[in-house]
Amino acid sequence: MKPIIFIHFGDRDYLPYTLSCARKFNPDTPIYLLGDDANEKYKDIVTHDYYSRYEPDDFYKFKKKFRYISNMSDKPFHQQMRFFCISRWFRIYEFMQQKGIDQAWYFDSDTFICQDLSQRAGLFQEHEMTIINRINGCVSCINSRDALKKYMNLAIELFCDKKFLSNQTQIAKSKKTPYALCDMTIWGEYRKRISELGEASRIIDGETFDPFWVLDRPDQIEKEAVWEMSKKFEKRGKEIIFIDGTPYCFHIPSKELIRMNTLNMSWTYLGFKKWIWGQLCK
Repeated sequence: MKPIIFIHFGDRDYLPYTLSCARKFNPDTPIYLLGDDANEKYKDIVTHDYYSRYEPDDFYKFKKKFRYISNMSDKPFHQQMRFFCISRWFRIYEFMQQKGIDQAWYFDSDTFICQDLSQRAGLFQEHEMTIINRINGCVSCINSRDALKKYMNLAIELFCDKKFLSNQTQIAKSKKTPYALCDMTIWGEYRKRISELGEASRIIDGETFDPFWVLDRPDQIEKEAVWEMSKKFEKRGKEIIFIDGTPYCFHIPSKELIRMNTLNMSWTYLGFKKWIWGQLCK
């Protein structure tokens, strides 16, 4: 059985909702939260462990080479967050290695898991790993931890590459929208230099994994042509229809309701997350 892995530093007000939802729909699946003292209190919902225990030698190699490249704030928190997001894959790899886990699901901690993933263990077996929207690891089906090892090697290589870093600096300076060298950059380079990765947001047998509910950023506007949009909420996002506690979204090209295995709630306010939780877990 593929376990479910979350990783998070600190505490956020949405964690009890996303973690308890994952547990409700996956009662028999091992669910791990790699966290710290601030979120250890969720150990009654999921299995809590400390991500600081899982730092392989390559983690320290990368830490020495890491540079913060962004056109956003250079405050220590933002630098820490960017380093954490890139290096989380080192820690997930080491956790899987130490625990003897060959395959796993990984989700960002603001994702609601709405289905029993043990019934979907056979998905994406043709790929070492899936990401979403071609560069985002927020929904990942890891079918081989070797993919994470390759990512680690590539991350170290890229941060040792002066030409690559110079190019990234120029991109950050020229962008009029927020930009940072992040793990999405590395996953994009992985696809170019190593191999293709599976796409988790593909519709398979009438269901899919949600890349993000919010569709109001410049890089997401084109998605509006694919999904029926909601006019009920402050944020622009997909219309969600709940049928017997299961979320569906209307897919315009196929004119069909598509079952959502997950709902990604990045950039949404807590009240909306609570409403989603209430619909799923009532």
